Amino acid sequence: MRETFPDLCPDYNSGASISHDVVSVSFGDGYEQKMPKGINHTQLSYSLSWSGLTQSERDTIVAFLMKHGGVTPFHWTPWDGPEQLWTCEKYTVSPKPASYYDISATFTKSYSL
Repeated sequence: MRETFPDLCPDYNSGASISHDVVSVSFGDGYEQKMPKGINHTQLSYSLSWSGLTQSERDTIVAFLMKHGGVTPFHWTPWDGPEQLWTCEKYTVSPKPASYYDISATFTKSYSL
């Protein structure tokens, strides 16, 4: 059973990125034909950040992401859509004054079973 990302809301300035993986063939005279690369050709990712985290909150997020290792999908619900499966291959942790921390991460939609 897939785990759910901890209930720690990212900052408001986090945003989505959408791209479509397509095959393009040019036939000359300006004619071009495009088609999707596979059934899941739309790539969706969110650039997320959490600011002013306590050490406990930081540890919760880092432990969760380390456990999944960028490979195992987990449930997460973006603010503009339904709960889906995601992976996180890269994130950064930055210490701030007074024992607070910032985390930046990119969640990529997973089409794994």
